[in-house]
Amino acid sequence: MLGEGRRRACCAVLLILSASCGSQPDPAPVLDPPHAALVLIIDVSAQYSVEEIARIDKAIGLAADQLGSDDDFAVLAFDAHPRWVLPFGRPRRERPAPGLLERSEEKIRPDIPSALAEGIQGFRSDPHAETAGRKGCILISTGDSTGGVPETLLEGATKEGITVSTVCTSSKGTFDAVAMSQIASFGLGRFYFTPSPQKVPQLVANESRKFLGK
Repeated sequence: MLGEGRRRACCAVLLILSASCGSQPDPAPVLDPPHAALVLIIDVSAQYSVEEIARIDKAIGLAADQLGSDDDFAVLAFDAHPRWVLPFGRPRRERPAPGLLERSEEKIRPDIPSALAEGIQGFRSDPHAETAGRKGCILISTGDSTGGVPETLLEGATKEGITVSTVCTSSKGTFDAVAMSQIASFGLGRFYFTPSPQKVPQLVANESRKFLGK
């Protein structure tokens, strides 16, 4: 016969073995990645030619191609005033039609701070975009603008989880790469420069993939 101490030890072992043979806890559910929201903010001022605007327009479709069906996408054009040419909305179109951008005929400098303010407000105005796990803007411009670099606006946006990357392009030699670089820096985004608007679509597609973590 087993002693009392050994009997208790054997009972404890049996209890442990019995518990280990029971049902296992359900595995943690695999969560879908949070949806993203992206806004292209595009300078359509008279600083660009009609042909250059047409080349930049191709960036819209390439950026949209990087997004998933549950992601949000919008396009804001600007000169001295911003205007939505493709607002946020559900359901999202698979691919925007070409030709959304029209060159402005006003011979005045564009206003980048106003455009950024409107683009950032766009996230707050759309319930689905506001709850996105990734929120970002890509600003495309010469950088030659009224109003300077809106540091306070950009720092406020980053606190809301909104990043701002910039693509500075100009074939005429009139540009402000320093301002565009600073906007990207304060917006916790990336800065790109090319003298050829023809290269803008691929740069925007590459930045869209990086924004999405691809």
